[in-house]
Amino acid sequence: MRAPIFIDIDGTLLTSDKRLTDRTKEALHYARSLGHVIVLTSGRCYDGLKSVLSALDFMPWTATLNGAYIMDDKHRVIYDEYIPVPVLEKLLDIAKQTDNKALYFFSEHWGSDNDEKVYANEYKVTHQAGINDSLQSVMKKYRINKYLSTGTHEACLEFLKRVKEQYPSYEVELSSPTYVEVNTPGISKGKAVEVISKLLETREEDAICFGDYNNDMAMFLKAGNSVAMGNAVDEIKKVARFVTSSNDEEGLAKWIEKNLATISGCQE
Repeated sequence: MRAPIFIDIDGTLLTSDKRLTDRTKEALHYARSLGHVIVLTSGRCYDGLKSVLSALDFMPWTATLNGAYIMDDKHRVIYDEYIPVPVLEKLLDIAKQTDNKALYFFSEHWGSDNDEKVYANEYKVTHQAGINDSLQSVMKKYRINKYLSTGTHEACLEFLKRVKEQYPSYEVELSSPTYVEVNTPGISKGKAVEVISKLLETREEDAICFGDYNNDMAMFLKAGNSVAMGNAVDEIKKVARFVTSSNDEEGLAKWIEKNLATISGCQE
């Protein structure tokens, strides 16, 4: 078993117009032929990956909700971490104070907190129906794995600041200029690297990861072979071992074609 490859979705695997190119698909097949397990790592829920999964002709592992919900390639849940109700209530209060709206994610699904515009925006990205009902109502029936706050960039920065002050041990990161994602302490894409590497009996320092934004940071700090996309934010590029071309230039495929055999210790 060779080390797993952890791949962020938006801004990394997909182009800016949300396409999975043929060249990228071929690169994933090449990686699998060398014995690597492909792990899609995303802030999205599993439902939000269905359009991506349908474009593949194999089933990858998935570490969704920033590592809070992990499934293997047989669709078996191997990790499931959720946010306590009192914390969710406080997050809603902070969001109201900072003029942010809420998205929430549970198991394989997602919902918006009674906001048609927020719901429509998420549906446009995922192409999968969610719930448009208050989080107060939904969290009485389901365990919420991830909370997402959305608003203007300035509003998101203020929300992030206040949540970090209130819950300094929680994982709180921007995943785009207008999204702040909140997970419980220790839950991150880095946790996915830790859990899956241990389960597959491979070393974290051999793991390979690709990403572009702040919520990929923990993954970059865990995996020994971190690859920043050309479109990645500077914070990610600074800690990456490698930098490749942008997602619109098929940077992931280019890096795999050029470097994977060497990193894997294989001969072409």
